[in-house]
Amino acid sequence: GYLYPKNGGYELGSDNYGDNKQKERRISVFAETSNTVFDSIQLSFTLELEYFKSDYDENGTKSTLWDEWTVYPSMSVMWPLKRDIIQFSISTYKEYPTYWALNPYLYQVNPYTFEIGNPLLKPSTYYDFDFLYIINKQYTINAYTYFMKDYFAQLPYQNAEELRNYNQTVNFDYSLSCGVDGEFPFNIGFWEPTLSGSLFYNRNKMSDFHNLSFNRDKFMFSVSAYNTFIVSEKTNLKFTLNAEYMSKGIQGIYDLSDGYNLEIGMKWAILKNLIFTAKWSDILERWNGFPATTNFNNQHLKWDQKSFNKFNASLVWRIGGFKAKEVEMTDIQRMQR
Repeated sequence: GYLYPKNGGYELGSDNYGDNKQKERRISVFAETSNTVFDSIQLSFTLELEYFKSDYDENGTKSTLWDEWTVYPSMSVMWPLKRDIIQFSISTYKEYPTYWALNPYLYQVNPYTFEIGNPLLKPSTYYDFDFLYIINKQYTINAYTYFMKDYFAQLPYQNAEELRNYNQTVNFDYSLSCGVDGEFPFNIGFWEPTLSGSLFYNRNKMSDFHNLSFNRDKFMFSVSAYNTFIVSEKTNLKFTLNAEYMSKGIQGIYDLSDGYNLEIGMKWAILKNLIFTAKWSDILERWNGFPATTNFNNQHLKWDQKSFNKFNASLVWRIGGFKAKEVEMTDIQRMQR
């Protein structure tokens, strides 16, 4: 339920307040089975059937937002070979918008920019397909496809008649992402590098965006190198040097800038029970994908957001003689699907 002042006013009279109520009903049935076939292949299958209904009351005007049945199947397969492992999984699940995205209140950021809630937002339904191949129990190659029906994200809209820019979280028709990535760790004496890379394709589609529509796609890639240098195993003195790069991307009508990150760190056991750690992240201050620009159907906007580097340090003293209390473990396997 939402009770809020209309038009940003501060009057106390009841007539000056909007009264919105949203009621949701969710009923679901869930089943799960798992087994091992051919002595080594592990199979797991789950199925959830859900009924979901949402009613909306806006100042006494009642409506039904959605009333639907949904099936959520999930399956996982793990096939351990002599030195390799093959894993395949299909999962489906739902993600709900936050309270602040649903709140219908209009918030003025500055004379030209407003934040608007969207009580008509639908939850997003995710369909994930993953294929993972672990080589020699060390190197990994992963291929995936993520399809997000009713995907929601905040987008800007410029109203030329009012000279205003509105930011609102909206539902896309869908968002699609598919690609392949890999991770390859090595060990060269005191140097332990891990190289990783990803190539993926992203598409966003929305049929009704303030009487406009968009259907945009883009190929993107990312690369990274994580390096650990072991100076002394006796004192556990280690230094890290990590570098990452992400190419330009899209989100709805936004064009996101590329980003790169450089960070250094260290770990040092000064004494047996006294450990010092430190990390300096985003040294170049370019890891947030900004500026983000919009140049779409008379919508022109540049949004810049400063990125700050961050330094963390900690000194931990471990007090000996502690023994954890033995407790009976709870079976949480059902909640880990």
